[in-house]
Amino acid sequence: MYYHLSGYKSSCNLVSLSACLGASLGPCDQDGIANLHKWESVNQWFTSEDFQQLVAISWASGGFTGSGDTILKNKLKKLKQDIKVWEKKELEVRSKNKNTILEALKTWDEKAEKNSLAAGDVQKREELLFDLLQIEHKESLDLKQKSRIRWAVEGDENSAFFHSYVNHRWRCRNLKGLIYNGIWQETPSVVKTIAKDHFARRFTEPFPKRPGFFSNKFKQLSQEDRDFLEAPFSSDEIKEAIWDCDGSKAPGPDGFNFNFIKKFWNVLKDSILDAIKHFESTRKLARGCNASFVALIPKKVDPLLISDFRPISLLGCMYKIIAKLLANRLSRVISKLISLNQSAFIKGRQITDSVLIANEISNYAKRKGLKLMLFKVDFEKAFDSVNWDFLISIMEQMGFGCKWCDWIKGCISSASISVLINGSPSEEFLISRGLRQGDPLSPFLFLLVGEALQVMTLEACEKGLFKGVTLASSNRNVSLIQYADDALFFGHWSKRTVGNLMKILHCFYEVSGLKINLSKSRIFGVGIQQAEVSTMANVYKCQAGSLPFIYLGLPVGANMNRIATWGAVIESFNRRLNVWKARSLSIGGRTTLIKSVLTSLPLYFCSVFKAPKGVIKILESIRRRFFWGMKEDKQGIYWVAWKKILDCKDDGGLNIQSLKIKNLALLAKWHWRLINKEEALWKDVIAEFYGNDVHKRPNQMGNSVWNAISEANDSIEQLGVGLNSSFLKVITNGSSAPFWSLQVCAAGPKLKDLFPRLFAQEVNKGALFRERWIFNANSWIGNWCWRSDIRGRTSSELADLEELLRNLGVKETGEDSWIWSLDSHGMFNVNTLAKLLQKRMATPVTHDVPSFWNSCVPLKVNSFVWRMMHNALPTKANLHRRGISLPSIACDICDSAEEDLDHCLFKCVSLDALWRKVWAWCGVSGVRTNSLLSFKNSFLTPRP
Repeated sequence: MYYHLSGYKSSCNLVSLSACLGASLGPCDQDGIANLHKWESVNQWFTSEDFQQLVAISWASGGFTGSGDTILKNKLKKLKQDIKVWEKKELEVRSKNKNTILEALKTWDEKAEKNSLAAGDVQKREELLFDLLQIEHKESLDLKQKSRIRWAVEGDENSAFFHSYVNHRWRCRNLKGLIYNGIWQETPSVVKTIAKDHFARRFTEPFPKRPGFFSNKFKQLSQEDRDFLEAPFSSDEIKEAIWDCDGSKAPGPDGFNFNFIKKFWNVLKDSILDAIKHFESTRKLARGCNASFVALIPKKVDPLLISDFRPISLLGCMYKIIAKLLANRLSRVISKLISLNQSAFIKGRQITDSVLIANEISNYAKRKGLKLMLFKVDFEKAFDSVNWDFLISIMEQMGFGCKWCDWIKGCISSASISVLINGSPSEEFLISRGLRQGDPLSPFLFLLVGEALQVMTLEACEKGLFKGVTLASSNRNVSLIQYADDALFFGHWSKRTVGNLMKILHCFYEVSGLKINLSKSRIFGVGIQQAEVSTMANVYKCQAGSLPFIYLGLPVGANMNRIATWGAVIESFNRRLNVWKARSLSIGGRTTLIKSVLTSLPLYFCSVFKAPKGVIKILESIRRRFFWGMKEDKQGIYWVAWKKILDCKDDGGLNIQSLKIKNLALLAKWHWRLINKEEALWKDVIAEFYGNDVHKRPNQMGNSVWNAISEANDSIEQLGVGLNSSFLKVITNGSSAPFWSLQVCAAGPKLKDLFPRLFAQEVNKGALFRERWIFNANSWIGNWCWRSDIRGRTSSELADLEELLRNLGVKETGEDSWIWSLDSHGMFNVNTLAKLLQKRMATPVTHDVPSFWNSCVPLKVNSFVWRMMHNALPTKANLHRRGISLPSIACDICDSAEEDLDHCLFKCVSLDALWRKVWAWCGVSGVRTNSLLSFKNSFLTPRP
């Protein structure tokens, strides 16, 4: 018997990376920037009983005194030092044990090569192998944490993929030096000083006082909402805020991520609650309790200047809990204060809303021959430039209470920053303006700042200083749409309009600190000669743009039927599904990655635009080649048809889903959102341009985005799914629904069309539902008002109408709503629709490919069995059948038969002993599997 472990390798080649062990990720060259990484908690330690005991003992000791926040800060500092000492010893023991095991295994293998091992020796060797796998599993967890990959590559925990990804992250983030005043600098202390001075200036308010801005146009907070915001924090609310935080995010200066906080909540709980109670009562944070690191994220490849980096703040866990608490509360009320023109960070509003609005307005202007100005604003370091006094003033004008305003002041004014250079922090400095990106509060506070620009624009429109776009059907102003700091103005094309817009933006800068970067801002003209656009741009020192252009990462005014318009999506697919990832992942890992890529740019595009057939074909080709691990310049073997791979697992596929199907399902969501009650600006735009009949197909041709969305619904109908008919109206009190205009299903006829004779007899054709169908004496009855007596065929109609109404399930209280009948919960779901459509497109299931997926084994094992079921393994017989020239197709081991799938896995004489061992290990007796058919019949075929 032969045992091979020389040069032991697990499912990957382990690389000696100190990053795996919590240290530096590969030091730089001797003359480069020192790479001394900040310490952070390692998730895989949390299951160690010794580690758990260490945390409990360290936290209980210390005897610290002072305020709650100061005590928590000092306890965390002491705990970090204790863990560092323990961690160093633990890693030394792990390394020593691993080397000892490898040497022992090598000895056993050398012995096995000379003589067969006794049963007891085999058992000892297997025990050593198990211990080695346990050590490797811990190292793989370290790699996964370091890689920061948000999607799991199931079954590839130890693969070279994570090593590659960690190295890739290090290469991207490693700063070798900077150009400063035209001179290359790479001395660590000099580079740190350059970075520290740059961001200290950036977060410093240049003026002692700015002019104020006051308006009565701001929406007001109710007393009920004010009381809710300022209520005491409960322990349950605090715990909920902690559990809302992503446990895998990089920690701040204290080094503890939220996986640690959640794991040791029972130990830390009292100290955390005391710190938050102290903040709640004093409305302040002690020095050091709101310290943060700034990580530098490159904006481009090979950054050379400090301005080529984007700062992202890494917050300490104590402050992040407080910020998350306040952010959770603010998120509950902020929609009542922010105009519909802003679409960022508010539940029910989406980034794609702004893109749809921009496309529909520009398309309408082009179609009607209107002269329209669009101005895309670029603010210089918008979040970093917010004046704190201005922010507090806006909150006070909106009706926020004193306690809340003091809490916000306490959060923003106590902040300090250290810039991380290759993991080593610079000298700390205080800030006097700006909202840190990475702070849970910052997005919501920035919305309040942005609302001031909305109010300024509205007042300018009312005074005739700016002529924007007004929707006649809703009397709503759409002169400005915003998504955070991305602002797009719409206005009448004239020099006066553009000039006054520049004055509005300058006034906004004076009061808020947000300065417009004219050299990066662009003006566009619809129905205007490009020469005139360029002339206007020269007058105001901005850039001249032309349609189509990119707004929020998506095209505006483009012909989405052209493949070239989808170039960014195709490039994104090629970049993320590249060859090195394919080679370092198993087929199961490739399957997971293919699915995850849909969550980025392609998904974003497909949420707004209907992809043409040519684009779908190109993208599916990229996915197919990646799945089979093929290089672009080489042909390979497609072992299973791609159409079958896309199918659901029950249909013999891998549930990857067709891009066409995903695109249609995403576009269908627009119609679900349209019929629901939430107020939205984009709905007003659609109603203005296409009318109030939400299911009527637009008759305009051209580049209308809404027209393409409606075409997608037609495609869904052609696949046999009645989307509109699946949207059902649930009448509750009928207080807002005109009775005769009621549609029982979204695509169905109105009651007046179903019962025309009754409608002709109706006295008040605009009567509300609750006026005609009332609850009386424990039952629902009709409260009819006819022009004359009902008799004959009209009487039969009335009986049918009342039967229909009784089946609606009307209730006395609540609001009318819609449900989606294709989902058990009544809510529209993109994935549910996609699965349903994929079922309709599935290729017929063959009886010899049963559903065998087992959640208890890794995905790569399931994937291997899947290939086996489809006879898609590279046996000699299969290679020969696909035209591959081979010297012989006989089995290399026994040389007695053709190497087909049955022989390779079951019939070869060398496999008999192996299968007997497998069945003995499984506790199964009396089984003979001499073919794939018998194997399927024995283990993979469902029993009746």
